[in-house]
Amino acid sequence: ESLSRRLRIRFRTAALTLEEAAKYVRHQLRQAGREAPLFSEESVARIYEHSRGLISQVNDLCFKAMLKAAADSKEIIEPNLVDSIHEG
Repeated sequence: ESLSRRLRIRFRTAALTLEEAAKYVRHQLRQAGREAPLFSEESVARIYEHSRGLISQVNDLCFKAMLKAAADSKEIIEPNLVDSIHEG
């Protein structure tokens, strides 16, 4: 039986604006205990562009960018790293 047939409730959110996406990323980082900036403003803009403001894709790109940044010992995530994740 397909998952879509088993789900009784479906919820769809509208895509975030750039400003909302930036606030969302900052909020999620604060909830995880990170007060200092991790993503440059331009990298958040790239995440927004690549994700089209869809929360699940924002989450996915941020997660992959943080993994790559940790592997590369980067303290700030810059746009080129986000682009490489998206293209990768």
